[in-house]
Amino acid sequence: MKYISQNAYIITAMYGYGFIRSACKAMKLIIANAGRAAAVTGVTNMVLFVGKMLVSVGLALWSFYLFDRPAVETGVPCDLTDETKQENCGLLGINSLYAIKILFIKLFR
Repeated sequence: MKYISQNAYIITAMYGYGFIRSACKAMKLIIANAGRAAAVTGVTNMVLFVGKMLVSVGLALWSFYLFDRPAVETGVPCDLTDETKQENCGLLGINSLYAIKILFIKLFR
């Protein structure tokens, strides 16, 4: 009801009709554009899902690259292949990757 009355007020302001006539015109307009709204919603949800998956996979591949290579190549002081250097693997890289993923997901929620 709130959505219909809001659109009825808009039609009233635009054309100067009474509230009941504006509500009827607003309802007809909503029904006429229901297919378009559903299509836009479906495409939007699909694009957001694909974007979230790309960011997640991209960050997973990036973290694999950072933590699988020696520190000299990547600049990250972490070498998981050497047991003596494993204590140098701070959580800074993992936390930054996680923060990027969470911020992206919260941005488009």
